[in-house]
Amino acid sequence: DGTEPRAKFHNDGSVELYFDGTKRFATNSAGVQFYDNTYQVDDGISHWGDSNDLKIYHNGSHSFIDNNTGYLYIDTLGNILLRVTQDNDDGIKVIGNGAVELYYDNVAYLKTASFGVNLTNGADLYLNDSGRIKFGDSQDLEIYHDGTHSYIKDGGTGDLMIESNSAIRF
Repeated sequence: DGTEPRAKFHNDGSVELYFDGTKRFATNSAGVQFYDNTYQVDDGISHWGDSNDLKIYHNGSHSFIDNNTGYLYIDTLGNILLRVTQDNDDGIKVIGNGAVELYYDNVAYLKTASFGVNLTNGADLYLNDSGRIKFGDSQDLEIYHDGTHSYIKDGGTGDLMIESNSAIRF
């Protein structure tokens, strides 16, 4: 009917934009304010920072957060959950003031804890040939397999001790 505002320009310099009589966008002394959803077309890039240091965009097939300087911080008062929503499968959980959990097919297999790392749900640790598990501050105890032979190698200053509550068999 033509009586609904389309735009308002105020003496203080602020501007308001309307759609169908509803305010959708405004400028103010702090910057700009959106009053509803924002939409970006495919391949449209939202740039942030004086040098376009952060970009958020979708190319029609994939979505991107592109940070070109410093760290990308994700801060929350709660937890962080990265998941595949089509299957509703958890991938990575970052639990506030606590653990990190890694999932495979929605089952946690690796969890950090105050004592270190915990392999869960019957998870095995696999290393390729010549991959080594090293222990000690100087990494002076190693367990490994070279593709042919298996080794327990002690390079420390003390003795290598094997203990058991019953028999030890070789």
